[in-house]
Amino acid sequence: MRNRAAWRLVVLTLAGAVLVRPMAAAPVLDLGALLDQYAAGRFDEAIATIDKAGDDAANGLRADWPLGGRAWIDAEPSHRASRLLTAAALALEFENLAIERGRWGQFGSDCASICVLNWASSLLIERGAPDEAERIWRLAAIAMGQGTRDERFLAQPLDPRQPLASGRGATYDALARFPNDPRFRLDRALAMAMRYSVTTESGPRNLPAASASGRVPVIIGSRNLTEAFDIRSDVVSELTDLSSDPVLGVEAQLRLGYLHWTGGDDIAAAAALRLAGSRAEDADLKYLAYFLLGWTAMLRGDDAAAVRALTTALEARPDSQSATLALAALELKSGAAEQAYARAETSLAKRPTDDDPWRLMLYGHHPQLPSLIIQLRKLVHP
Repeated sequence: MRNRAAWRLVVLTLAGAVLVRPMAAAPVLDLGALLDQYAAGRFDEAIATIDKAGDDAANGLRADWPLGGRAWIDAEPSHRASRLLTAAALALEFENLAIERGRWGQFGSDCASICVLNWASSLLIERGAPDEAERIWRLAAIAMGQGTRDERFLAQPLDPRQPLASGRGATYDALARFPNDPRFRLDRALAMAMRYSVTTESGPRNLPAASASGRVPVIIGSRNLTEAFDIRSDVVSELTDLSSDPVLGVEAQLRLGYLHWTGGDDIAAAAALRLAGSRAEDADLKYLAYFLLGWTAMLRGDDAAAVRALTTALEARPDSQSATLALAALELKSGAAEQAYARAETSLAKRPTDDDPWRLMLYGHHPQLPSLIIQLRKLVHP
Protein backbone atom coordinates (compact mmCIF):
# COMPACT_ATOMS: atom_id res chain seq x y z
CA MET A 1 0.00 0.00 0.00
CA ARG A 2 2.82 2.32 0.96
CA ASN A 3 4.58 1.72 -2.40
CA ARG A 4 1.32 2.24 -4.30
CA ALA A 5 0.71 5.55 -2.50
CA ALA A 6 4.26 6.64 -3.24
CA TRP A 7 3.87 5.89 -6.94
CA ARG A 8 0.56 7.74 -6.99
CA LEU A 9 2.28 10.77 -5.48
CA VAL A 10 5.04 10.61 -8.12
CA VAL A 11 2.51 10.36 -10.96
CA LEU A 12 0.47 13.31 -9.66
CA THR A 13 3.63 15.37 -9.20
CA LEU A 14 4.77 14.68 -12.77
CA ALA A 15 1.31 15.41 -14.15
CA GLY A 16 1.26 18.70 -12.29
CA ALA A 17 4.64 19.57 -13.71
CA VAL A 18 3.32 18.94 -17.21
CA LEU A 19 0.21 21.01 -16.62
CA VAL A 20 2.09 24.07 -15.38
CA ARG A 21 4.92 23.85 -17.89
CA PRO A 22 4.88 27.05 -19.94
CA MET A 23 4.00 26.65 -23.60
CA ALA A 24 6.74 27.33 -26.10
CA ALA A 25 6.63 30.92 -27.30
CA ALA A 26 5.42 31.41 -30.84
CA PRO A 27 8.25 32.36 -33.21
CA VAL A 28 8.65 36.07 -33.87
CA LEU A 29 9.80 37.12 -37.31
CA ASP A 30 12.54 39.75 -37.50
CA LEU A 31 11.42 42.01 -40.36
CA GLY A 32 14.77 43.78 -40.56
CA ALA A 33 16.63 40.49 -40.93
CA LEU A 34 14.17 39.30 -43.56
CA LEU A 35 14.63 42.50 -45.55
CA ASP A 36 18.42 42.13 -45.30
CA GLN A 37 18.16 38.59 -46.69
CA TYR A 38 15.88 39.70 -49.50
CA ALA A 39 18.04 42.70 -50.40
CA ALA A 40 21.08 40.43 -50.59
CA GLY A 41 19.37 38.23 -53.16
CA ARG A 42 18.57 35.40 -50.75
CA PHE A 43 14.95 35.56 -51.82
CA ASP A 44 13.95 31.95 -51.30
CA GLU A 45 15.63 31.90 -47.89
CA ALA A 46 13.59 34.89 -46.72
CA ILE A 47 10.31 33.42 -48.00
CA ALA A 48 11.10 30.00 -46.50
CA THR A 49 11.75 31.62 -43.12
CA ILE A 50 8.31 33.26 -43.19
CA ASP A 51 6.67 30.04 -44.36
CA LYS A 52 8.26 27.92 -41.62
CA ALA A 53 7.32 30.39 -38.87
CA GLY A 54 3.63 29.67 -39.35
CA ASP A 55 0.49 31.71 -39.68
CA ASP A 56 0.54 33.36 -36.26
CA ALA A 57 4.03 34.73 -36.78
CA ALA A 58 3.18 35.86 -40.30
CA ASN A 59 0.05 37.64 -39.10
CA GLY A 60 2.16 39.34 -36.46
CA LEU A 61 4.55 40.51 -39.15
CA ARG A 62 1.69 42.30 -40.91
CA ALA A 63 1.48 44.74 -38.02
CA ASP A 64 5.21 45.46 -38.22
CA TRP A 65 5.39 46.69 -41.81
CA PRO A 66 4.65 50.40 -41.19
CA LEU A 67 7.13 50.76 -38.30
CA GLY A 68 9.67 47.99 -38.78
CA GLY A 69 9.70 48.37 -42.54
CA ARG A 70 10.08 52.12 -42.32
CA ALA A 71 12.93 51.82 -39.83
CA TRP A 72 14.78 49.48 -42.19
CA ILE A 73 14.21 51.81 -45.16
CA ASP A 74 15.45 54.86 -43.27
CA ALA A 75 18.52 53.10 -41.88
CA GLU A 76 20.54 53.80 -45.04
CA PRO A 77 19.46 57.12 -46.61
CA SER A 78 21.97 56.74 -49.45
CA HIS A 79 20.18 53.56 -50.60
CA ARG A 80 16.68 54.82 -49.99
CA ALA A 81 15.29 54.17 -53.49
CA SER A 82 16.54 50.59 -53.60
CA ARG A 83 15.32 49.92 -50.06
CA LEU A 84 11.86 51.23 -50.88
CA LEU A 85 11.69 48.81 -53.82
CA THR A 86 13.01 45.93 -51.70
CA ALA A 87 10.42 46.48 -48.98
CA ALA A 88 7.61 46.73 -51.54
CA ALA A 89 8.79 43.55 -53.29
CA LEU A 90 9.06 41.51 -50.09
CA ALA A 91 5.63 42.74 -48.97
CA LEU A 92 4.20 41.52 -52.28
CA GLU A 93 5.83 38.10 -51.96
CA PHE A 94 4.70 37.93 -48.34
CA GLU A 95 1.09 38.34 -49.42
CA ASN A 96 1.54 35.90 -52.29
CA LEU A 97 2.59 33.35 -49.68
CA ALA A 98 -0.52 34.30 -47.72
CA ILE A 99 -2.61 33.35 -50.76
CA GLU A 100 -0.91 29.97 -50.98
CA ARG A 101 -1.62 29.37 -47.27
CA GLY A 102 -5.22 30.56 -47.53
CA ARG A 103 -4.64 33.75 -45.52
CA TRP A 104 -5.52 36.36 -48.17
CA GLY A 105 -7.66 39.05 -46.60
CA GLN A 106 -7.55 37.50 -43.14
CA PHE A 107 -7.01 39.81 -40.19
CA GLY A 108 -4.15 38.66 -37.98
CA SER A 109 -3.50 42.17 -36.72
CA ASP A 110 -4.91 45.60 -37.49
CA CYS A 111 -3.98 45.11 -41.13
CA ALA A 112 -4.93 42.56 -43.79
CA SER A 113 -3.59 41.77 -47.25
CA ILE A 114 -5.00 44.82 -49.01
CA CYS A 115 -3.63 47.06 -46.27
CA VAL A 116 -0.11 45.66 -46.67
CA LEU A 117 -0.15 45.99 -50.45
CA ASN A 118 -1.52 49.53 -50.27
CA TRP A 119 1.36 50.40 -47.94
CA ALA A 120 3.83 48.84 -50.38
CA SER A 121 2.22 50.77 -53.24
CA SER A 122 2.83 54.02 -51.37
CA LEU A 123 6.54 53.14 -51.14
CA LEU A 124 6.74 52.96 -54.92
CA ILE A 125 5.22 56.42 -55.22
CA GLU A 126 7.75 57.65 -52.66
CA ARG A 127 10.57 56.39 -54.90
CA GLY A 128 9.73 59.08 -57.45
CA ALA A 129 8.76 58.93 -61.11
CA PRO A 130 7.19 55.64 -62.22
CA ASP A 131 9.63 53.23 -63.85
CA GLU A 132 9.80 49.65 -65.12
CA ALA A 133 10.36 48.22 -61.64
CA GLU A 134 7.19 49.85 -60.37
CA ARG A 135 5.27 48.72 -63.44
CA ILE A 136 6.30 45.10 -62.90
CA TRP A 137 5.37 45.32 -59.22
CA ARG A 138 1.92 46.65 -60.09
CA LEU A 139 1.41 43.99 -62.74
CA ALA A 140 2.30 41.34 -60.16
CA ALA A 141 0.01 42.82 -57.50
CA ILE A 142 -2.90 42.92 -59.95
CA ALA A 143 -2.19 39.33 -61.02
CA MET A 144 -2.41 38.31 -57.36
CA GLY A 145 -5.78 40.02 -57.02
CA GLN A 146 -7.00 38.32 -60.19
CA GLY A 147 -5.94 34.97 -58.76
CA THR A 148 -8.13 35.58 -55.71
CA ARG A 149 -10.87 37.23 -57.82
CA ASP A 150 -11.01 40.04 -55.27
CA GLU A 151 -12.90 42.95 -56.85
CA ARG A 152 -12.42 45.10 -53.75
CA PHE A 153 -8.67 45.02 -54.22
CA LEU A 154 -8.72 45.41 -57.99
CA ALA A 155 -11.34 48.02 -58.86
CA GLN A 156 -14.02 49.97 -57.03
CA PRO A 157 -15.42 52.80 -59.18
CA LEU A 158 -16.19 55.92 -57.17
CA ASP A 159 -19.19 56.68 -59.39
CA PRO A 160 -20.76 53.54 -60.91
CA ARG A 161 -22.42 55.74 -63.53
CA GLN A 162 -18.93 56.62 -64.82
CA PRO A 163 -16.83 53.59 -63.82
CA LEU A 164 -13.91 54.44 -66.10
CA ALA A 165 -13.51 57.94 -64.69
CA SER A 166 -12.10 57.33 -61.22
CA GLY A 167 -12.01 54.75 -58.48
CA ARG A 168 -10.07 52.92 -55.82
CA GLY A 169 -8.10 49.71 -56.17
CA ALA A 170 -4.94 48.33 -57.70
CA THR A 171 -5.92 48.93 -61.32
CA TYR A 172 -6.92 52.56 -60.72
CA ASP A 173 -3.68 53.10 -58.75
CA ALA A 174 -1.69 51.66 -61.64
CA LEU A 175 -3.42 53.90 -64.18
CA ALA A 176 -2.80 56.95 -61.99
CA ARG A 177 0.91 56.20 -62.28
CA PHE A 178 0.86 54.92 -65.88
CA PRO A 179 -1.96 56.87 -67.55
CA ASN A 180 -3.75 55.10 -70.40
CA ASP A 181 -1.41 52.09 -70.24
CA PRO A 182 -3.25 49.43 -72.35
CA ARG A 183 -2.35 46.57 -70.03
CA PHE A 184 -3.66 48.31 -66.94
CA ARG A 185 -6.78 49.38 -68.84
CA LEU A 186 -7.34 45.75 -69.80
CA ASP A 187 -6.83 44.62 -66.21
CA ARG A 188 -9.33 47.19 -64.98
CA ALA A 189 -11.87 46.01 -67.55
CA LEU A 190 -11.33 42.40 -66.48
CA ALA A 191 -11.86 43.38 -62.84
CA MET A 192 -15.15 45.08 -63.71
CA ALA A 193 -16.20 42.08 -65.81
CA MET A 194 -15.67 39.64 -62.93
CA ARG A 195 -19.27 39.97 -61.79
CA TYR A 196 -20.35 38.73 -65.22
CA SER A 197 -17.69 36.05 -65.58
CA VAL A 198 -19.33 33.52 -63.29
CA THR A 199 -22.03 32.11 -65.56
CA THR A 200 -22.03 28.35 -66.05
CA GLU A 201 -23.58 26.36 -68.85
CA SER A 202 -26.52 25.51 -66.60
CA GLY A 203 -27.21 29.07 -65.45
CA PRO A 204 -29.26 31.84 -67.07
CA ARG A 205 -27.34 34.27 -69.26
CA ASN A 206 -29.98 36.74 -70.41
CA LEU A 207 -30.35 39.96 -68.43
CA PRO A 208 -33.60 41.88 -67.89
CA ALA A 209 -34.48 44.54 -70.43
CA ALA A 210 -32.42 47.69 -70.19
CA SER A 211 -33.87 50.93 -68.96
CA ALA A 212 -34.17 54.05 -71.09
CA SER A 213 -30.63 54.98 -70.07
CA GLY A 214 -29.34 51.71 -71.49
CA ARG A 215 -28.38 50.39 -68.06
CA VAL A 216 -29.80 47.38 -66.31
CA PRO A 217 -30.27 47.41 -62.52
CA VAL A 218 -28.75 44.18 -61.27
CA ILE A 219 -28.86 44.05 -57.48
CA ILE A 220 -26.34 41.46 -56.35
CA GLY A 221 -25.74 42.50 -52.77
CA SER A 222 -24.93 45.49 -50.65
CA ARG A 223 -21.14 45.43 -50.46
CA ASN A 224 -20.83 48.65 -52.42
CA LEU A 225 -22.87 50.96 -54.62
CA THR A 226 -21.45 49.67 -57.91
CA GLU A 227 -23.38 46.42 -57.52
CA ALA A 228 -26.66 48.28 -58.03
CA PHE A 229 -25.62 49.19 -61.57
CA ASP A 230 -24.87 47.17 -64.65
CA ILE A 231 -21.57 48.48 -66.00
CA ARG A 232 -21.40 45.91 -68.78
CA SER A 233 -21.76 48.53 -71.52
CA ASP A 234 -18.76 50.43 -70.16
CA VAL A 235 -16.66 47.26 -70.12
CA VAL A 236 -17.77 46.42 -73.66
CA SER A 237 -16.71 49.90 -74.82
CA GLU A 238 -13.33 49.60 -73.15
CA LEU A 239 -12.62 46.12 -74.56
CA THR A 240 -13.79 47.23 -78.01
CA ASP A 241 -11.37 50.16 -77.91
CA LEU A 242 -8.52 47.95 -76.69
CA SER A 243 -9.18 45.37 -79.42
CA SER A 244 -7.25 47.57 -81.85
CA ASP A 245 -4.13 47.54 -79.68
CA PRO A 246 -1.22 45.87 -81.56
CA VAL A 247 -0.11 43.88 -78.51
CA LEU A 248 -3.22 43.23 -76.42
CA GLY A 249 -5.87 43.51 -79.11
CA VAL A 250 -6.46 39.79 -79.61
CA GLU A 251 -6.90 39.12 -75.91
CA ALA A 252 -9.25 42.09 -75.58
CA GLN A 253 -11.30 40.79 -78.53
CA LEU A 254 -11.43 37.31 -77.03
CA ARG A 255 -12.59 38.56 -73.65
CA LEU A 256 -15.12 40.79 -75.38
CA GLY A 257 -16.55 37.71 -77.06
CA TYR A 258 -16.89 35.90 -73.75
CA LEU A 259 -18.51 38.96 -72.16
CA HIS A 260 -21.07 39.08 -75.00
CA TRP A 261 -21.79 35.39 -74.42
CA THR A 262 -22.39 35.84 -70.68
CA GLY A 263 -24.85 38.58 -71.59
CA GLY A 264 -26.84 36.24 -73.82
CA ASP A 265 -25.73 37.70 -77.16
CA ASP A 266 -24.55 34.60 -79.03
CA ILE A 267 -24.26 36.37 -82.39
CA ALA A 268 -21.97 39.14 -81.11
CA ALA A 269 -20.00 36.58 -79.08
CA ALA A 270 -19.37 34.34 -82.09
CA ALA A 271 -18.32 37.28 -84.26
CA ALA A 272 -15.83 38.56 -81.67
CA LEU A 273 -14.39 35.10 -80.96
CA ARG A 274 -14.05 34.30 -84.65
CA LEU A 275 -12.21 37.57 -85.24
CA ALA A 276 -9.93 36.95 -82.25
CA GLY A 277 -9.09 33.47 -83.52
CA SER A 278 -8.30 34.69 -87.03
CA ARG A 279 -5.99 37.40 -85.69
CA ALA A 280 -4.22 35.37 -83.02
CA GLU A 281 -0.59 34.40 -83.51
CA ASP A 282 -0.10 33.14 -79.97
CA ALA A 283 -1.07 29.45 -79.78
CA ASP A 284 -2.83 29.74 -76.43
CA LEU A 285 -4.96 32.70 -77.52
CA LYS A 286 -5.88 31.03 -80.82
CA TYR A 287 -6.79 27.85 -78.97
CA LEU A 288 -8.88 29.72 -76.42
CA ALA A 289 -10.77 31.72 -79.06
CA TYR A 290 -11.70 28.62 -81.07
CA PHE A 291 -12.40 26.55 -77.98
CA LEU A 292 -14.88 29.17 -76.76
CA LEU A 293 -16.36 29.39 -80.25
CA GLY A 294 -16.85 25.62 -80.24
CA TRP A 295 -18.00 25.32 -76.65
CA THR A 296 -20.65 28.03 -77.00
CA ALA A 297 -21.82 26.48 -80.29
CA MET A 298 -22.14 23.13 -78.56
CA LEU A 299 -24.20 24.70 -75.75
CA ARG A 300 -26.68 26.17 -78.22
CA GLY A 301 -26.98 22.82 -80.04
CA ASP A 302 -25.00 23.61 -83.21
CA ASP A 303 -22.89 20.47 -83.19
CA ALA A 304 -21.46 20.92 -86.70
CA ALA A 305 -20.11 24.40 -85.92
CA ALA A 306 -18.81 23.14 -82.60
CA VAL A 307 -16.84 20.31 -84.23
CA ARG A 308 -15.26 22.70 -86.74
CA ALA A 309 -14.20 25.19 -84.08
CA LEU A 310 -12.93 22.61 -81.60
CA THR A 311 -10.91 20.89 -84.34
CA THR A 312 -9.29 24.24 -85.19
CA ALA A 313 -8.56 24.82 -81.49
CA LEU A 314 -6.74 21.51 -81.27
CA GLU A 315 -4.70 22.33 -84.37
CA ALA A 316 -3.38 25.35 -82.47
CA ARG A 317 -2.76 23.44 -79.24
CA PRO A 318 -2.85 19.66 -79.83
CA ASP A 319 -4.37 17.33 -77.24
CA SER A 320 -5.47 20.15 -74.92
CA GLN A 321 -7.94 18.61 -72.53
CA SER A 322 -10.90 21.03 -72.53
CA ALA A 323 -11.28 21.02 -76.31
CA THR A 324 -10.47 17.32 -76.57
CA LEU A 325 -13.09 16.28 -74.04
CA ALA A 326 -15.70 18.55 -75.63
CA LEU A 327 -14.97 17.09 -79.05
CA ALA A 328 -15.01 13.56 -77.62
CA ALA A 329 -18.43 14.27 -76.11
CA LEU A 330 -19.74 15.27 -79.53
CA GLU A 331 -18.26 12.14 -81.09
CA LEU A 332 -19.86 10.00 -78.41
CA LYS A 333 -23.17 11.73 -79.06
CA SER A 334 -22.89 10.91 -82.78
CA GLY A 335 -22.22 7.24 -82.02
CA ALA A 336 -18.44 7.18 -82.52
CA ALA A 337 -17.74 5.80 -79.05
CA GLU A 338 -14.40 4.16 -79.85
CA GLN A 339 -13.07 7.29 -81.51
CA ALA A 340 -14.21 9.42 -78.56
CA TYR A 341 -12.54 7.08 -76.05
CA ALA A 342 -9.26 6.99 -77.99
CA ARG A 343 -9.22 10.78 -78.30
CA ALA A 344 -9.75 11.34 -74.57
CA GLU A 345 -7.22 8.66 -73.60
CA THR A 346 -4.55 10.16 -75.87
CA SER A 347 -5.09 13.63 -74.45
CA LEU A 348 -4.74 12.46 -70.86
CA ALA A 349 -1.61 10.49 -71.73
CA LYS A 350 0.10 13.31 -73.61
CA ARG A 351 -0.94 16.13 -71.25
CA PRO A 352 -1.38 14.56 -67.79
CA THR A 353 -0.99 17.94 -66.05
CA ASP A 354 -2.39 20.22 -68.73
CA ASP A 355 -2.56 23.93 -67.83
CA ASP A 356 -5.41 24.39 -70.24
CA PRO A 357 -5.94 28.10 -71.01
CA TRP A 358 -9.70 27.73 -70.50
CA ARG A 359 -9.21 26.58 -66.90
CA LEU A 360 -7.16 29.69 -66.20
CA MET A 361 -9.10 32.26 -68.24
CA LEU A 362 -11.26 33.63 -65.44
CA TYR A 363 -8.16 34.30 -63.33
CA GLY A 364 -6.93 37.00 -65.67
CA HIS A 365 -3.15 37.29 -65.80
CA HIS A 366 -2.52 35.33 -62.62
CA PRO A 367 -0.61 32.61 -64.57
CA GLN A 368 2.03 35.27 -65.34
CA LEU A 369 2.70 35.97 -61.65
CA PRO A 370 5.72 33.63 -61.22
CA SER A 371 7.55 35.22 -64.16
CA LEU A 372 6.70 38.72 -62.90
CA ILE A 373 8.15 37.90 -59.48
CA ILE A 374 11.34 36.64 -61.14
CA GLN A 375 11.62 39.90 -63.08
CA LEU A 376 11.03 41.92 -59.92
CA ARG A 377 13.70 39.97 -58.02
CA LYS A 378 16.25 40.73 -60.72
CA LEU A 379 15.58 44.44 -60.28
CA VAL A 380 15.87 44.21 -56.50
CA HIS A 381 19.21 42.38 -56.67
CA PRO A 382 20.68 42.44 -60.23
